[in-house]
Amino acid sequence: MEQARIILKFIPIIIGFALKRIPFYFEKKNSDVKTIRRRAHQITKQHSNDILRITKTKLNVAGQENIPTDSPVIYLGNHQSYFDVLAMQSVTRRPTLFIGKKELLKLPLYSSWMKDMGALFLDREDPREAIQLFNEAAQKMHDEDMDGLIYPEGTRSRSSQVHEFQRGSFKLAEKAKCPIVPVMIEGAYRVLEEDNKLKANQTIYLR
Repeated sequence: MEQARIILKFIPIIIGFALKRIPFYFEKKNSDVKTIRRRAHQITKQHSNDILRITKTKLNVAGQENIPTDSPVIYLGNHQSYFDVLAMQSVTRRPTLFIGKKELLKLPLYSSWMKDMGALFLDREDPREAIQLFNEAAQKMHDEDMDGLIYPEGTRSRSSQVHEFQRGSFKLAEKAKCPIVPVMIEGAYRVLEEDNKLKANQTIYLR
C-alpha cells in the first residue's frame, strides 16, 4: 500500500517535469549554451529534490568542503541504483556532464533533459567510440563550464558491493586535466533496487 501511495505522488511530479519542457523550449531559442546548461541543471536538480521528498529519502552528505572550487572537477562514484543520480544531482554545485550508457536515450522525457544538461551517451561495446566520447566530454567541460560525473563500475551493483572499475574510467579526468573527486555512495540501492520495490524513509549517504 505504501508503495502505491508513493507511485501516485509521482504522477503530478512527472507531469510538472514534462510541462517545463514547453517554456524551456522557448528559453533555449534565445540563450547561449552555458545558460541552457545552467537552466537545465536548475530544473533537473529541483526535480531530483522533489522525488527524494516524496519518497521521504534523506541525504546524509559529508565532505563537500573538500571539493575544489577553482576548476572543473570529475566526480567518480560507485553505482548502486538509479537513485545515485538523483542524490548526486541534488547536491551538485553547477551543471554537471553525465556520461551514461546509450540505452538511456530510450527513456522518454528524461533523455531530453539529459541532453540539455550536456550528457553524453556511451556504447559500451565500442572502445574506439569511448575514446572519442571522452575527448568530446573533456572539451565540453571546459567550453561550457561544467563538472563531470562518471560511474566507473559501468553498471548498477544493486548492493553495497563495489564492482571492479572499467578500464579507461579515469580517461576523462586525464583528458580534461582536472581534479578527481571520489564519491562513496551507500544506501541508494535500498530505495529501489534491493528487491525491485520502491521504499520510503531510506537514507542515502554521500561521502
